Amino acid sequence: MDQELLLLNVLDTQITDADKRIAQTTVDTPQMRLLLTIPGFSLQVAAGVLAAIGDISRCGEPGKLVSYLSLDPLDKRSADQPFGPTRISKRGRSHARWLLIEAAHATVRTHVIWASQ
Repeated sequence: MDQELLLLNVLDTQITDADKRIAQTTVDTPQMRLLLTIPGFSLQVAAGVLAAIGDISRCGEPGKLVSYLSLDPLDKRSADQPFGPTRISKRGRSHARWLLIEAAHATVRTHVIWASQ
């Protein structure tokens, strides 16, 4: 048990150091400051999304970014069913999509806590 706790402390220190390095290299960028204003976006999520997207100007318009992240709906509905839930295509950047889902979960948890107070 002592060895496991020691390993946990070492890993915690390494994670803290990595977080500091991420903050030092990214926090002064306008894109990072903007992403950090979004509820649920932590430093790690914002840095990961920025790394996945790269230069945002190459997307040109929001729809292209949505497609790049594979958040576009996979529309297999027929004309008989114009409404209802659809799935996302899941063809693109799975890591960035996972980060955005984590941010959404964090936002929901935060709002549930605020609502209960």
